Amino acid sequence: MSVRISMTQQMFAVIRQCGDALRRVAASPGSKHDADRLTALSLRLADLDSAGGFAECQRAAVEETTRELLALAERAAGFNAAIKQGNFAALSAEPARNAVMAASSLAAYCVHAAASLEVSAQDAFRISSAAALIFESGRATLAIERALGDAAALRKHVFHQLAAAFALTVQLYQLNQQAAAAAAAFAGSMGRPAALLGWLQEVAAAVAACPASEDADEESGSLLAFCGVLHTVLDTPPFARHAADVAANPALQLVLARALLQRCLAVVAAAALSAPGAVLDSASTQHVLLHRLALCIKAPSLNAGISRCLREPGNAPAAGRRAPAVAAALPRGGGDGVVAKSFAVAVECAYIVLLVVCKSLLTEGAPPQNGSGSGRQADAEGCSTSVSSELPEVAWHVVRLVPRAAETVQLLAADASGATDGGLQHLCGIVGTCLLLVGQLPCDQVAPAQLAAWAEAAEAGLCLQPLLARLHGQWERQELQQPRQGQAVAGSGLPPIYALLSRELLNRLWLRMPNLAPAPDGAAHEDAAVQAAGERLWQAHSTGCRLVHWLAADASRCLASLPVSLAAWPRLILGLNLAHERAANCVGPGARGDLIASGLCLAHWQAVKAAMDAGLAGLPAGPISDSDQGGLTDLALACIVAFSRACERPGTLVGQLAPVCQAVDALAAPAQGRPDSTGLQGQALIQLLRSTVESGAAAACPPLLADFATSGLLGQALRAWSQQLAAAFDEQLAQVRAELDACLRACHAALEALANTVERASVMLNGAAHAAGCNSVEDAGSQTARAACAAEAVDGQAAELGSQLAAAAQRLHRQLAAAVTDGHEEQGSVARELQLLQDQLLPAALDAAAALQRYWARPEQVSAVRVVMAHGAAARSCANLRCPNVGLEGGPAAGQGRGCKRCGGCRAVFYCSVACSKADWRSAGGGHKWTCAALAAEAEHAPAGP
Repeated sequence: MSVRISMTQQMFAVIRQCGDALRRVAASPGSKHDADRLTALSLRLADLDSAGGFAECQRAAVEETTRELLALAERAAGFNAAIKQGNFAALSAEPARNAVMAASSLAAYCVHAAASLEVSAQDAFRISSAAALIFESGRATLAIERALGDAAALRKHVFHQLAAAFALTVQLYQLNQQAAAAAAAFAGSMGRPAALLGWLQEVAAAVAACPASEDADEESGSLLAFCGVLHTVLDTPPFARHAADVAANPALQLVLARALLQRCLAVVAAAALSAPGAVLDSASTQHVLLHRLALCIKAPSLNAGISRCLREPGNAPAAGRRAPAVAAALPRGGGDGVVAKSFAVAVECAYIVLLVVCKSLLTEGAPPQNGSGSGRQADAEGCSTSVSSELPEVAWHVVRLVPRAAETVQLLAADASGATDGGLQHLCGIVGTCLLLVGQLPCDQVAPAQLAAWAEAAEAGLCLQPLLARLHGQWERQELQQPRQGQAVAGSGLPPIYALLSRELLNRLWLRMPNLAPAPDGAAHEDAAVQAAGERLWQAHSTGCRLVHWLAADASRCLASLPVSLAAWPRLILGLNLAHERAANCVGPGARGDLIASGLCLAHWQAVKAAMDAGLAGLPAGPISDSDQGGLTDLALACIVAFSRACERPGTLVGQLAPVCQAVDALAAPAQGRPDSTGLQGQALIQLLRSTVESGAAAACPPLLADFATSGLLGQALRAWSQQLAAAFDEQLAQVRAELDACLRACHAALEALANTVERASVMLNGAAHAAGCNSVEDAGSQTARAACAAEAVDGQAAELGSQLAAAAQRLHRQLAAAVTDGHEEQGSVARELQLLQDQLLPAALDAAAALQRYWARPEQVSAVRVVMAHGAAARSCANLRCPNVGLEGGPAAGQGRGCKRCGGCRAVFYCSVACSKADWRSAGGGHKWTCAALAAEAEHAPAGP
């Protein structure tokens, strides 16, 4: 006990000695001896505090400790008054400035100790008089040191003054509830706007001017104190007048914004890159600094200053790089609430910075309204505003940060109590708003690395859709259940944030997948870069297919931004078409590339088929409305484009085109009681025919044309063309004829391809050698299947079908030749060619298509197609082409899916779950049940690897 009393006595003795030293330096500020003594005493006081001296004083003699602190604070105020009386002239001497620095440390000690003692409001206000030393003498000292250019001395002064101001504004009036009543009095006296904001402006200029410190902890501590003081001033009720004055002072805003964006953000980014785990630790200086930095950046009083700072040369790109670096450097994974909220702080801060950066660039990068002026101008603060060229760079950071944002949303949602969780909604709102800005940027063609980043972001957005749908549903239910009178439930009245984010993830990323740009100067892209982009695109396409199957599996499911209706499915197919096309462009040559492309096609048409079935199932009974007819048209056209993308491997399409025909059948069917709808249906059929033949899909994919002909749609579309040609006005006739001429030429090419396919099928069926260059379904057959086919050629039924195929091919070839001859004789009359196509070519095409479909229905052809499909599916992470597992992680290729396991029978395919394995085994028409043994036999006879 005697030792502890001795410690208390030592503390009191040192506090009194500090007070005497303050009195002496006030009398002679230039005395180096007195200044050095004051510095030594302040260090001694800090040592005793670290040893537990103040804690003992707090327990043993609270009242006496408070009196000693009050006396020390009064001495500090007296020292400031003496310096001020001489108009701060004494501060030209270095000892006087050192004395101010030591006195600042004592002032910080006073307010920190007072906060811990929970002193009364009156005593807290009296102790806060020490602030006069910081806001007046301290401010003058900073200005002198900054003018002298002594970075080390300036950094020390900033550190000590910020420590005192932080203790005063944050600890004394926020942590100590009993002293909080003194905050308003302090804000109107010692902390009045003129004093506090003047000092804050000087300290912000010093923070921005100081070079990086070798002591990272000290620098982070200083910046933490700066952000803490600034946030208190900008966002707490006692300092409302200060916030208003900041909003009205552009020069002050700009200085504060520079300190935040050029120094604080840079330090946080460097810390995140060097020690990512420290930013996740909620007790670490870096984490708290990041949180307070975000609060300051989004403060309304600083909006104009932040924007003005970002318009200075180089600031926007630098901030755009640093902010995402903080979030991107964090280690992935984690599931507890603390980690989730730490991720949220980092990602939210990054997106807040990116949001203000993009808003600033979009606003200032717009061309002048009067059409004059260059792209660079200066505002009232002298800030240059050449920003249009900087916008794409910053916007790409928004895209690259989407995967981390999606991960953070998932972590927060797992920890949140409900859909109205404030932090979760705020983060979703910020990300959605940033994506709005990205949507205004051109991104038609990009480099491989950018394409990979875009695909990764799009895929992350797709993975987030089921969660956003659930959260949006919860939010809607809570809105409906909220009481209309009295106390409203938490979160009521909030906008549909989750629908906003869902919509922007789809519209700005999934539906705008860019193309791979040609390499500069005609060179070739690096194979590794293109392959990486292709892998990302493949994964994004796979996730898109799974999302379609997830939606189609349950009619009650929908997206937060896109209620699943007939009009919604074409948009989802459009995204699939884009991803499929981009991915196919990046697939490399060779056997592996062929398997990847085959797997892409297979998964693509399965997803399209699921979307078609779901769209048609949603049609109401009875007459088809105009809106539903429009939806059917869009759906059919989207599917035509989808199948044209997949026509490189037409064998995978045999027998799978029925949904296209069903959709257009429903569109073409007479609407009972709606005779006025015939024109709409006719135009839709014309549009469908043009899309089918002019895109090259019909010529490259004979199965598509065969189904199109046998369903009767080809004939209906040609009759619609005749009606439109007859009803066209004189001013429309030239355009209609030109469009029809192009369509007829494409039809002739498609029918020629159909005739060639039928001819090759007849040769194949009769056992002849396979023609070189054949690209029809028989190409898919293995040698075993071809041998079986040749053996069956002697069968009477096969011989009869072969004869039918040969006769149909000859007839179609004759009619095509006759049509060309008649067309020349009529000097290219479009009406005559259309009539010939209807009267002569169409019947021959119907016979050929019907015979070809009978050939494709033969067992050996069906088996060959099944094997091809099995190989393509085996190249994927989950071989179930109807997999609804949107959240499947890992790569897109076989063996890359996280948690996927091999089939125990063939050891050739992988499945993400038992449910997918069972579903694929039972799949009608081509499930794994039919190919498992064949794949196992192939694996057994395959040559051993090196």
